[in-house]
Amino acid sequence: MFQSGTFANVLTLSDDVTVARPSGQEVIGILQHLGAAVVTRDEHGVFLRANRHLIFVRNRAVVEDAELEDVLRAAELGADRFAVLLANSRRSAA
Repeated sequence: MFQSGTFANVLTLSDDVTVARPSGQEVIGILQHLGAAVVTRDEHGVFLRANRHLIFVRNRAVVEDAELEDVLRAAELGADRFAVLLANSRRSAA
């Protein structure tokens, strides 16, 4: 589904959407913004409940492609929508 770009920190979500790879905290923030509830946290990551699924997001500076795919699928969140939410999150943090 995803393709790595020329640089290690670039992720191509679809044919015309390319973003810098998200951190675990950015993914968690987006899921919480969409209504996911934090079930528990530990030093390895966070379990969230979203859309009747339990989703684990690791505490990492950069989320791996396969992990991001799994998270988006479980959260029933499309790649294009995720890219918009990520851009909005980064804009508001700046």
